[in-house]
Amino acid sequence: MLENLFMFLAVTNSLLVSFFKNGVWVIGFFYLLNKTFRNEKLKKASLFTFIIVIIIMLLYVVVDNLSKLDFS
Repeated sequence: MLENLFMFLAVTNSLLVSFFKNGVWVIGFFYLLNKTFRNEKLKKASLFTFIIVIIIMLLYVVVDNLSKLDFS
């Protein structure tokens, strides 16, 4: 029981660290893109792309880290 809790906390920690470590790069890229090229169409397109990329990244990190759990 205690080992399962420890494993769950370790996987959760890994999930959060991986997501935010990679998410910072995505946020930084789109921030600099919008600061460099000031265009309303670009802002809307980059917001849409940003949301899609963050969702895909979150799903990938969750699936990758859940595969490390051993439920036996």
